[in-house]
Amino acid sequence: MKIMVVITSLQPGGTERVISLMANYWVRTGWTVTFVISFETPEGAFFELSPAVRQVCLGSNRRPYAGLWFALRRHIQAIVRLRRA
Repeated sequence: MKIMVVITSLQPGGTERVISLMANYWVRTGWTVTFVISFETPEGAFFELSPAVRQVCLGSNRRPYAGLWFALRRHIQAIVRLRRA
């Protein structure tokens, strides 16, 4: 079975902890797990995550508004990353 989890980030928090535990369990049972992460963090996942869990970052790091074309380009890149996941 394939599972895709969409989550804001992998920073410390209750939801992140639970979803990390669930993903590790699913990987141990042989399922394919992919995390789609909205905001990239330089530290990576706070909780232990199996190397078999695929992580796709949409590339947003909460940069300030830099114009319409920049925002449009960033959204198109995020859509492309989602479609590849």
